[in-house]
Amino acid sequence: MKADVCFVLEGTYPYVAGGVSTWVDQTIKANPHLNFSILHLAANESHARVMKYKLPPNVVQLSTSYLHDTRLKSKGKPHKDKKTWAAIADCYQSCPNPSHEQFETMVRCLLDGRDGVNSKSLLSPAAPGTS
Repeated sequence: MKADVCFVLEGTYPYVAGGVSTWVDQTIKANPHLNFSILHLAANESHARVMKYKLPPNVVQLSTSYLHDTRLKSKGKPHKDKKTWAAIADCYQSCPNPSHEQFETMVRCLLDGRDGVNSKSLLSPAAPGTS
């Protein structure tokens, strides 16, 4: 099932309780008509991942990417996917204003081609007062 909204969350929901996590949880529960995908960013696999929140049924995907993992998609072999690292670098080097295309490319690479993100959610217009 495709997501309408993708949250990219570093070190928060659903593994850490607190302000941002509570806001995310309440936002998801307040919008049962939308499907959500969560891309959780963590430092590496050694960080404990104990769920602090029960995922609502409208969370259709939870993926974790490890920012300091040099073996992405490698099953223990050295990382060879230069495209993923190039997409991450391209997006981060453009901060604080990466293009929607750069961000979408990075998210798709991190999701490992599973296509769990609906492009429309990535390309939606900015909220009033944020542009």
